[in-house]
Amino acid sequence: MKRHLLILVSLTLTIAAIGQNTISSKDSAKLAKLENYVVRAEAKMAKAEVKMAYADSLIESGTTLIEENDALLDKLYDEIKQLDGTYKGERKPLEKATKTKDRDDARQAATELKAFDAKYKADAKVLTTKEKVLLKLMSKGESNFTKGKTYKKTAKTAVKEAQKALDEAQKNLNEGKAEIEGEPEEKKSKKKK
Repeated sequence: MKRHLLILVSLTLTIAAIGQNTISSKDSAKLAKLENYVVRAEAKMAKAEVKMAYADSLIESGTTLIEENDALLDKLYDEIKQLDGTYKGERKPLEKATKTKDRDDARQAATELKAFDAKYKADAKVLTTKEKVLLKLMSKGESNFTKGKTYKKTAKTAVKEAQKALDEAQKNLNEGKAEIEGEPEEKKSKKKK
């Protein structure tokens, strides 16, 4: 008899424990699901922050390229101006010498003038090539800056949405934990007041 009673009591306790484990497993599954939402929202937030950082780096690199090449272009334009001034100043005496009455001196001056013009054209071509390279880099900087600004707008939207989703997931997780622990939810207590 005692044995039957002992078996009956242990069976009742076992069933009660199984019932509590079932509820507990449901609660733990619910918590796991809510925690999964939080993890996904955090991943989405991290991805949005990476986009924002990329946009910022594009803007920064574009600005840097523009500033550096602007300074280099100023120097280059000064060199071009100096070359043109030197060319004009040194060319005048050679032109005068080509117009002298002495034919030998005129021919020699014409040969020197051609060589001088060829040297000037070569120097000017080098400077023009440098200018094209710097303008291309400047254009790349402007392109990066524009891309970065455009990308930043979409990244800001993504960050706001991700933050909103993260806040919502965190709120749901906190409410779920409070519900499982048996604490009254804030909403229910506010509605009763």
